[in-house]
Parts: sequence; structure tokens; C-alpha cells
Amino acid sequence: MSLLELKEYLCRNESVSLGDLSLHFRVSSEVLEPMLELWMRKGNVRRRTHTGCCEGKRAGCSCGGGGHVLYEWIGP
Repeated sequence: MSLLELKEYLCRNESVSLGDLSLHFRVSSEVLEPMLELWMRKGNVRRRTHTGCCEGKRAGCSCGGGGHVLYEWIGP
């Protein structure tokens, strides 16, 4: 897997978790994290925490984990 392949996948998918990236590319998160960090330093990838139903405070929601991290391509 290359940086270009990672970029193309992020461009095709709106928001992607580290787990989804690991499954897709069949590599560990330890391989992906430095690559994502490089794109973040260049301003091309944004990391955000998605808290799901807790954002809207809908009835019946429980948010014990505080959300999960998603990565989005924001560069050119």
C-alpha cells in the first residue's frame, strides 16, 4: 500500500475509521497511522471524533466510549 492508494481510498469515501482502513488495505493500524499523520501535517487529511447519537442527544442513546475517530480527505 502506498500513500497514493491511501489518498485515493480517502477521496472515494467520505469518512473512514482506522479499523476500516486496516481491513481494506489488510495492514495494521501501526502501518497506517504514520501515513495518515503525514497527510495531516500537509493539511490534506482531517481527523475528527464522531460521537454518533450523542450529538443530537436523542432519547435512548448511550455514549460510553466518547465516539470514534474518522479520517477525511480535505486536500486537493
